[in-house]
Amino acid sequence: MNSEISLDKCLNIAVNLSTYSVLAKIDNDLYLENYLFDQWIALKYSKAELVGKSSIYFYFDTDNIIALNNDGASQTYSEFIFGATLMANYITMKVLNLEMSEQEKILSL
Repeated sequence: MNSEISLDKCLNIAVNLSTYSVLAKIDNDLYLENYLFDQWIALKYSKAELVGKSSIYFYFDTDNIIALNNDGASQTYSEFIFGATLMANYITMKVLNLEMSEQEKILSL
């Protein structure tokens, strides 16, 4: 991708080019071995249109500290999920084909 193309436009291009029925958006963070499978199970089990994490760990390299954000929010319905943890079916991702700021507004409603 051209480095001048914004992240939200790159994501929308990737969604439009996809041939899979379920899509996930992850970053270059550290994910545990079964992360995507666990997200897929949550998507199927909950029958939600979109799943993700509202509680994640942050690693502060300079201080060698791992911190949990939003403790106690795992495995619950939430009004907020982190963008680097999204999983949804293809149709839902197509509907969310919006500017990133608009996606963040939708996810934090």
